[in-house]
Amino acid sequence: MPIDCVLQTERGEAIERLHDPEGILTRLVPAGDEAFQCWRFIDAYGDTVFNRLQMPQFLKELVLIRSRAGDAPAGRVLDALERLARRCQDEVHLYLKFYGD
Repeated sequence: MPIDCVLQTERGEAIERLHDPEGILTRLVPAGDEAFQCWRFIDAYGDTVFNRLQMPQFLKELVLIRSRAGDAPAGRVLDALERLARRCQDEVHLYLKFYGD
């Protein structure tokens, strides 16, 4: 089941979208793993939103997720996600929202 990610404004307008039809993000999310302060809360069956103040921690965890990923398709998805997360961190009134099934 895929998880899509959208960089959006505070009004919910999509700026950029990461569509993951192969479900790579679903496979990488460490659901419930207490070592992850942000990523463990990404809900494969619901929606999860992060703001710019959470992005430094989110990006630190992305480095750990990347080390576990192991394959080129996962690397490409994580590259795209990192680009969205950095933009969320650097600009005001943007949110990174994950849409589960």
